[in-house]
Amino acid sequence: MEAPLAQRSRRRWRRAGATVAFVVALGCLAFVLNATWPTWKQPWVRVHASPPAVESRELRVLAFNLQKLDLFRGGSVRSPEEVRAQLDEIAALIRAHDPHLVALSEVVVECALCPVDQVEHLARATGMHQSAFGEQFDFGVPGCAIRGGNALLSRLPLRGVRNEQLSGGASFLWPANNRRALWCEALVAGRWLPVGSLHLDSFDPQNNLRQAEQLVAGLPEGSVLLAGDFNARPESATLERLLGSKRFAAPAAELPPSFPARDPDRRLDYVLAPRGWRLVREQVISSTLSDHRPVIATFALPATR
Repeated sequence: MEAPLAQRSRRRWRRAGATVAFVVALGCLAFVLNATWPTWKQPWVRVHASPPAVESRELRVLAFNLQKLDLFRGGSVRSPEEVRAQLDEIAALIRAHDPHLVALSEVVVECALCPVDQVEHLARATGMHQSAFGEQFDFGVPGCAIRGGNALLSRLPLRGVRNEQLSGGASFLWPANNRRALWCEALVAGRWLPVGSLHLDSFDPQNNLRQAEQLVAGLPEGSVLLAGDFNARPESATLERLLGSKRFAAPAAELPPSFPARDPDRRLDYVLAPRGWRLVREQVISSTLSDHRPVIATFALPATR
């Protein structure tokens, strides 16, 4: 006859095995749903406390890759207090330059080990009227996941359009290089302007170019604005393809570098305004709050008819 201690030990091992099997099954289900359920196709749009800005004859647009605020620095997860403090510094930088629109890339809205919604925090800390988020990755299991992507902060009325899947996305089991473009419309000078916030391929230059070609092929009619981390230098085929579409105004003749932030030696971040808009000024802001320096551009809006 088996001893009571051995029986209890066997029961504990069975319960532990059943728990592990349940967690594994739950994880597999989450992966499958993440791969097949189309909730990522629709942007999240949220309205915050401040009223929309008064219309202006200029539009200021800031593009900033936040690098997930380096959440996993040194092999450990940063504390919520550290992340909020850095977000407050970024919010102060944004307020100092007073943009109408902010295109964010590599921003996190959910992290079980550091529960800070970076988009929500920045929108409220900067006094923006609305924010939008487009999911680029959602990795993990319920209760232990990380979700991030591209975002827009806006002082102007904003409405979501779609979250566009770009070429080169790998298996949902390895989402590191998955890329999508967040598309919204902002009410600029009385008209709804399509605005894309994006983060193009950083690993494969040929796929980076394919993504640019895909964007050009799918551009809506009329004026369009693109901003974000293009991961492409000014002389690249990607920039040549985008500007060769004749849909965007040429950027400044001299483009100061934006990456890496501490000692920049290349330009990867851009604001591409509609063709016909006049660039008033452009600046790469000296900041090491991320691994990219933010870029801000001011445009004179064309007269409406």
